[in-house]
Amino acid sequence: MKKKVLSILLLAVLVIALSVSIAACDEDKNENALICTVMLVDAQNNEVATFELETESKYLSGAIEELAANPDNKVSFNIKDGYICTYIYNDTVYGNAANSDYVMLFTGLNDADLMNVAWGTVTVDNKVYFACAYGIEEMPIKEDAVYVIAIQHLEY
Repeated sequence: MKKKVLSILLLAVLVIALSVSIAACDEDKNENALICTVMLVDAQNNEVATFELETESKYLSGAIEELAANPDNKVSFNIKDGYICTYIYNDTVYGNAANSDYVMLFTGLNDADLMNVAWGTVTVDNKVYFACAYGIEEMPIKEDAVYVIAIQHLEY
């Protein structure tokens, strides 16, 4: 009889342990998080780096802050008044207003409310991205969206 009680008790402990470990795995999945891609592009429309990011941020500014906060990404952004002035990746600075090289924001979202065709496009690896209608503080994060931070040479 003792063996039967001990077996049942051991089985109960195993079931509880398994339930706790499954619950812990589910906690790693944040139901509020969205996955998006942030691509850095140079002045010749070459991809510099691409990051897939899981974020709870509602706007691109928060996602970019998270991206820069991770030292493994080796990226930082110089942001002024809600606009990216330059970005630094692997110790290389991209963007220089003195040379008319400006940072522009583009998206792969096919959403007329979020893009501004009049502001232009950028083509990277044969894919066209449209200028965003908003700066990083107002550009919403959408699931599986691609956001391109590109250097554009603009002459005035």
